[in-house]
Amino acid sequence: MVKRTETIYLNYDKNLSWLCHISKNLYNQANFIVKQSLNDEGGWVRYEKLNKQLKGTENYSVLPTQTAQVSTEPVGNDVKVINYTH
Repeated sequence: MVKRTETIYLNYDKNLSWLCHISKNLYNQANFIVKQSLNDEGGWVRYEKLNKQLKGTENYSVLPTQTAQVSTEPVGNDVKVINYTH
């Protein structure tokens, strides 16, 4: 199988850099919540519950809704992969 990638180079933009930073913070916050639930409850938080927990946070409210949802959605998939490999 051939994997094709495309690289897009952008000039530095302060606003874009800030949005990327907030998105990273939101992903890490979601990841922390999921890991805590794995340790405390023995199971992972479903996306819907995670999304409700994060809606009130500063990182979530600063980003546009769709961007915030797309930033947190992969966390659930990552945890599923971790559970299947262990």
